[in-house]
Amino acid sequence: MTDKTPQEVLREAAEYISEHGWTQGVYQAGDGRVCALGAIGIVTGSMRQMTINTFSEVAERATCLLSARLPNADPDRIRWRGGIPDWNDAPERTADYASLAMKR
Repeated sequence: MTDKTPQEVLREAAEYISEHGWTQGVYQAGDGRVCALGAIGIVTGSMRQMTINTFSEVAERATCLLSARLPNADPDRIRWRGGIPDWNDAPERTADYASLAMKR
């Protein structure tokens, strides 16, 4: 899995969300739906037991890339997964919008 580029990881994460569903507030719901970080964690093998303990190097690079794509990206927050949880969990966020952000 380390041979993937960050762009490939984000595309695969978007596909995973399309196939399994998207959620807010948790990395992975009991029915298999995932948030943006959960999808990145799954496609890179970084997620274990419905929590993200340690992201692989490519997963971290993918989160940095996604963070840079977010509106009003704060460079200081990129060090902690770039505010992706707050962005993912915003009330106005939708599955389609989350997937599009990963695919651009």
